[in-house]
Amino acid sequence: MKKITKMLAVLLSGVFIFGCFAACSGSSSKGNVLKVGFDQDGFEPFGYTDENGEWVGFDLDLAKECVAIMDDYDSVELVPISWDSKDEEMKAGNVDIIWNGFTIQGREDDYEWSAPYMSNSQVVLVAEDSGINTIDDLAGKIVGTQKDSSGLTAITSNENLMSIIKNGEPMQFDGYETALMELQAGSIDALVIDEQVISVKIANGDVTGYKILDETLSTEDYGVAAKKGNTQLINEIETALNTLAENGKVAEISEKYFGYDATVWAAK
Repeated sequence: MKKITKMLAVLLSGVFIFGCFAACSGSSSKGNVLKVGFDQDGFEPFGYTDENGEWVGFDLDLAKECVAIMDDYDSVELVPISWDSKDEEMKAGNVDIIWNGFTIQGREDDYEWSAPYMSNSQVVLVAEDSGINTIDDLAGKIVGTQKDSSGLTAITSNENLMSIIKNGEPMQFDGYETALMELQAGSIDALVIDEQVISVKIANGDVTGYKILDETLSTEDYGVAAKKGNTQLINEIETALNTLAENGKVAEISEKYFGYDATVWAAK
């Protein structure tokens, strides 16, 4: 009887230890870090460095909030990347997603996409005293934009614009901040840029003496992009985004960076 009792105690002890291990490991079993790729040159207000040198922004805050309620991830790793190397970074596995005011249109077959979370337009920024008031006024002018951007696509797909701008092609810069400085320095006459980006800068007083032309070059949608075929990750992100939209967190973050709810959920 003593032997049976002892054996039973050992067995129960083993079951307890295994159960505890399973429970403990279950509480931290996710153990996955979501690597979020974004423009290293800054794309305010979606991802940029603040006065303390910390990476902040609407998309980055949203990514952190999503991970907090996702099933398979515990934390976020913010990965600044060269924007024109984003495809290579994803193929190499250096990033899991690209989340940085990333336009869906024209890239539908290149990535696995979430549903759009924000709409945007490609607009033309010029100095208020430039005498440029319409797209046709850009004849003979130097037009700039960011490399491998939706702004570049908007220019090159516009036959009329390409036929009238100086040299028949736009000047390309590594980032919008650099392009904006070139515009302010007078090196270019106009800058094609995301409306959601430049409108915030103008509203905040960071850019003065410049205006946005009434004519837009294109309209588009922003989404979260994962490697083609990674539907599980995108589905998790979409579920998290919808939850955050329902509980008001998306609107709260948007108010912080835009001053209002700029997302697609605001119209629903």
